[in-house]
Amino acid sequence: MRGECAVCSYEVVRKRIEGHQRSVLLVGNGLSLSLAGKSFDWRNLRASVSAGGLSEIAKRAFEVSQADDFESAARVLHEAGALLKSHDLELSRLLEEESVRLCELTATAVVDAHPQGDGRPTDEQIASCARFLSDFRRVVTLNYDLLLYWVVNSENDACPLDGFSNCRPNDQFAVCWQGPDADPCVEYLHGALHLFVDGLETKKLRAGGASLIGQIEGRIRNRKFPLVVAGPTAKAKAAIIGRSPYLRSVLRRIEERSDAIVTFGWSAAPQDEHIADAIVASDCELVCVGSYGLHGGMPEQGLANLARRLSKVGKEVVLFDTTAMNVWGK
Repeated sequence: MRGECAVCSYEVVRKRIEGHQRSVLLVGNGLSLSLAGKSFDWRNLRASVSAGGLSEIAKRAFEVSQADDFESAARVLHEAGALLKSHDLELSRLLEEESVRLCELTATAVVDAHPQGDGRPTDEQIASCARFLSDFRRVVTLNYDLLLYWVVNSENDACPLDGFSNCRPNDQFAVCWQGPDADPCVEYLHGALHLFVDGLETKKLRAGGASLIGQIEGRIRNRKFPLVVAGPTAKAKAAIIGRSPYLRSVLRRIEERSDAIVTFGWSAAPQDEHIADAIVASDCELVCVGSYGLHGGMPEQGLANLARRLSKVGKEVVLFDTTAMNVWGK
């Protein structure tokens, strides 16, 4: 019922969205974890970076945040820097620099987490994931990794398109975003490792004859960072999105071109409040919130808060347990 929460399986959700022409799947890190196990778990990502040397300030920020994700630690540094701004400007600047560095390390950590090679899933896994994505008109991912890159760029006819195409015949390693009038099936709201800004253009790297991971690592070594939205707060993330025509377009389509939204593998953490705001403000009437395990019929705190906000504005909210879902066909 509208304004109330019901709990069901994904099969029920699938049937519910069949009549919706503008359904959107919003996926978070849970999609990657369901294939790569602990490789993309924040605890392992933090450990890989720590081995290369985190500053003592950054280590302390992780302890204070009591979390393993980089953005929580970056938020601790950002907030501490803001408090000290009027008392110790030099220390305030140092803390803010450490906060920015942690956000930059996010991309490096995800690159390093990929298995040997380019981390391409098997053909069977790609086909299985493509079938899941085909349940929706559009897919919006918050993940930086390359797993969906391989699904999108597979030769499998069932795989979706992402709004990028060849822009210059002699540009061997990149294709360009087609612009806000493009109608892609897969979009990267928080950017991705294979997306870069080149002047006024947003480009996507392609494997071609060169290793995709190798290209990304080479660019990072030259201080050419991927287009990734990593920030200590939702406000900081929203600011990055606001500066990018491509990312702004993705967010606007969530708000204006969706009649049903389904979330999978996303925790709705405070750092993603800008996404929750967009869903609440959107035209959609049905929101299906996926949770990995429902404790006492309720999801984790961030998703529970989102469900309450949606119910208050009269949207129909459905909770479903993603624990038994086998997206990658493993």
